[in-house]
Amino acid sequence: MYEVSEEDLKRTEDLCYNTLLPRRMLHCLSCGEVLYRLHPSIGKANARVLALLHDIAHHYTREQLLSIIDKEHLVLEKGERELTVLLHAPVGAFIARTMIPSLPNEFVNAIRRHTVPHPDMNSVSYALFVADIIEPTRPFITDSERQKIYDMQSDKKRILYSIRCQEKYLKSTGGKQLDCTLALVKKLEEEASCAL
Repeated sequence: MYEVSEEDLKRTEDLCYNTLLPRRMLHCLSCGEVLYRLHPSIGKANARVLALLHDIAHHYTREQLLSIIDKEHLVLEKGERELTVLLHAPVGAFIARTMIPSLPNEFVNAIRRHTVPHPDMNSVSYALFVADIIEPTRPFITDSERQKIYDMQSDKKRILYSIRCQEKYLKSTGGKQLDCTLALVKKLEEEASCAL
């Protein structure tokens, strides 16, 4: 399995400490610990780099994000452009790929998909999305929901339940899931029913 170099880890840490707000940095570091707990085979250094890079563009303005998206021809999902809070994921994936060219596609995909679940996700993507949702500083999930997710033994069950928690939160704020997330839910539910 891929292992991030010490040099790339140090460069990532330096960049994040110098650009992210302390609260965002705390979230990223905590997310790395949760990611490693959920998916230990990924390795501590890889989990840390993924967690740090997943929000590397979170502090950018809408104009900055759209400028990079348009200049680099980054593909957005239907409905993603309208929601500024989602735009840091494709830009973060682009930054991660540019910063660490050796980063595996599954890691770049995990950064890309950490805000909007999509049918092209894999186990690393599932784990990063779930880690981002259940990380302890997150206010929109209860401790009992968090523990229920930790107790689950399947990545697919974890992401389905996490998507349900996200959906509950979105409904409370007037938001809704994007079509690609609904497609992933349908795919996972069909796989689960075929396995019975």
